[in-house]
Amino acid sequence: MSREAIVAKRYAKALFELANEQGVANQAETELASVLQIAEANPELLEVLHHPTIEASKKQALLKAVFESQVSLVVLNALNLLVARKRGRLLKEFVESYIRIAQEALGQATAIVRSAFPISASQSKAIADQLKATTGKTIRVESIVDSKLIGGIQIQLNGTLYDGSVAGQLVRLQHAMRNAQAL
Repeated sequence: MSREAIVAKRYAKALFELANEQGVANQAETELASVLQIAEANPELLEVLHHPTIEASKKQALLKAVFESQVSLVVLNALNLLVARKRGRLLKEFVESYIRIAQEALGQATAIVRSAFPISASQSKAIADQLKATTGKTIRVESIVDSKLIGGIQIQLNGTLYDGSVAGQLVRLQHAMRNAQAL
């Protein structure tokens, strides 16, 4: 783990403890994910936050202008602290660390489901229910359509890929045939 990742994790842990005390840990997670999404969609904002010669007070004023009406005070204060301590470049690592810490502490996980076609709400719920039975955690499903899969689904959960796609089956068949020829 890099030094920056360790620092981002410390800030995330401190924010989680504070947000959890105030009973807003889930809300803070949602708000931080939104902040990151907005920041990544606006490279100029990230450039300002990362810029070493722009004063912290100007960065904080920008954060206030952009996010004050969208996030709670605890999240805004955490973002301001990152900027004040010249850690604005750690925004992505900070948010990702917070989400991991919050989900682990709250018994939650996010499953990224890739499918060749859009999955319905009932299919998403069925996947979440099945994964909950397996892991014991409350599962959030993020659905991504990937036509390269041909059919079936791939589920990525806690660093493990479960591949039930047609494309994955074809790759496994290809490897099996190569291994059979090698014998």
